[in-house]
Amino acid sequence: MARDRTRKKTKITATEDAALDPATSGDAASSNAANVGDATAPDSFKNKKNVMWVILSGAMAITFIVMMFLPDSGTGSGALAVYSAMLWCGIFGAATLRYLGKNGWYGFFAGSVVGMLLQIISTVVKF
Repeated sequence: MARDRTRKKTKITATEDAALDPATSGDAASSNAANVGDATAPDSFKNKKNVMWVILSGAMAITFIVMMFLPDSGTGSGALAVYSAMLWCGIFGAATLRYLGKNGWYGFFAGSVVGMLLQIISTVVKF
């Protein structure tokens, strides 16, 4: 674990990199485990074209929007419902615009406005 941190901070020569590579160590189980996924956890946060964040934030936004329109669903009628709708719609907007290569802050602002408007509409219309 400590060696991985130093790999990111310092330049490693090709011979040192080959010594650290589990595929060259001869252990079949470790080489298969190392080749399963190409991206590491920190890379998935930096990757702007990772559609998973759009899907997850969209699912959470839809969950809270549906719960706002259903009676006695547990979202409440106070500030918690407004903030949750604004937050998740904003995160969905930010993730969507970041995925499209635009500025995520504009998406967060637009999504928050949509979440607030949906909260106002949900107080009038209940299914």
